[in-house]
Amino acid sequence: GGGGGGGGGRKRPHRASLRAAADESAAATAKLSDFGAAFYYGGLPAEQRPAFERMEARAFGLLLEELLERHDGAGSDALLAPLREAAAAATRARPEERPGFSALARMLAGSG
Repeated sequence: GGGGGGGGGRKRPHRASLRAAADESAAATAKLSDFGAAFYYGGLPAEQRPAFERMEARAFGLLLEELLERHDGAGSDALLAPLREAAAAATRARPEERPGFSALARMLAGSG
């Protein structure tokens, strides 16, 4: 994760790289990496965990947005709609309005 905080500008802590295979008959390779500073927050006091989870959720939402921006348009809207919904929810300006990862997983489960 990473990229926490609010503000008007969008920080892009993640980098997605999609590279076509040299041989068109070969499968394409997708690499997804997170250069953020994710950490295990389960050891924190229970009352602090939701705030850290919401920061990580925002970073995940920014990653989803970046992947959707790079999408070539192929595929059905029914497949992409849950990804868009999760990205929008996870990047809400107010951290307390962002879903946790359990709720994000339920949203994404709708993507097949």
